[in-house]
Amino acid sequence: MNLFRSCTLCFLIFIVTYSNGNFTKYVGVKTELLRVENPMFISQDTSYESARKVNINKIFDEILPKIREYLIRKGMEPINLPNYTEKIINFPGSGKIDLRKGYLHYMTDVKRSKNVTLQYKYKRLLLDIPLRWQLLDFNYEYEFTYFFIKKRGDAYGRVEDADFTITSEIDLSKLQIILNKIRIDRIDSFRLKIQSNKLDPLMNILSQAMTRFFQNRIVRLLEEKSMDIVRPFINEMNERIARKKSYA
Repeated sequence: MNLFRSCTLCFLIFIVTYSNGNFTKYVGVKTELLRVENPMFISQDTSYESARKVNINKIFDEILPKIREYLIRKGMEPINLPNYTEKIINFPGSGKIDLRKGYLHYMTDVKRSKNVTLQYKYKRLLLDIPLRWQLLDFNYEYEFTYFFIKKRGDAYGRVEDADFTITSEIDLSKLQIILNKIRIDRIDSFRLKIQSNKLDPLMNILSQAMTRFFQNRIVRLLEEKSMDIVRPFINEMNERIARKKSYA
């Protein structure tokens, strides 16, 4: 247990000390939060496996708003979305949808959904961070082509109560942060609104095609864009750690 507590303390000092510089003024972690007390443990189970896992909610809740500010300063709000061209299937005739100039809003506005846990294993600290987006908005400009007809407009989407988990680890031998994966666990609600003339019969085809398109891709899209946000942050942390090591 003493070894694990030492490793946990090492992780906290790692975040605060090795990332010293511009980032630390955003983080502002207080020294009293570095203590690993018994009430922070998830369970009182005395088994070896549960004893190695520690709840770091208080520390994470202190750091999260500052990380959000940091990401916004780095231009991570809003996020550019990729362009798409999608053929229309399951409808008579030939048609396609082109989606351009897309933006995803509020990805940095996240909250902790469950316990953030830290676990020591083979000279590594494994970190599981369960988070939730209460609201995500996205928009695209679309061009809808069906036979010889073309229509242009805007599409607006909304995702509500989406849970996801960031899984990462810290290699204590190399003092390096590793981002393993980001997984979408649940999406409670997804809605799509298309700016159009409601009396236009082609809008029913467009609405069905675009809804199916986003339903099939929204999970992968959110996972990919989350990686785009988190990866530069971790890369910068690792660069600062490397500079600290070179000066040591």
